[in-house]
Amino acid sequence: MMLHPNQELEPPANPARFRDACEAWLKECQRNNLERATIRSYRGHVEHHIDKKIGVLLVADLTRGDIAGFMDDLQDEGLSRAMTRKVLEVCVLLSTRPCNWTGSTGTLRVT
Repeated sequence: MMLHPNQELEPPANPARFRDACEAWLKECQRNNLERATIRSYRGHVEHHIDKKIGVLLVADLTRGDIAGFMDDLQDEGLSRAMTRKVLEVCVLLSTRPCNWTGSTGTLRVT
């Protein structure tokens, strides 16, 4: 997985990173009383796969290509197709939720 050419490895803390979106989404899942096992599963996908690969990317810069490359990387590293699909489902759930962690209300859109 490659970062964008002008993107730093660790962007400044001020802009919203994908890991910030994940954490906000997991907290929302808890507030909405999702089953503990479901939240634990989602958190595992975030911690073991999503954050390590694309957590540093800025939400505003995230593209479909980034997600596609991320999925390819997971499978290249030996993650099963079924598990890769589950990780992708977390990304999709997160990307369609209403949010305000970017500084404005709206929906995270992956372009």
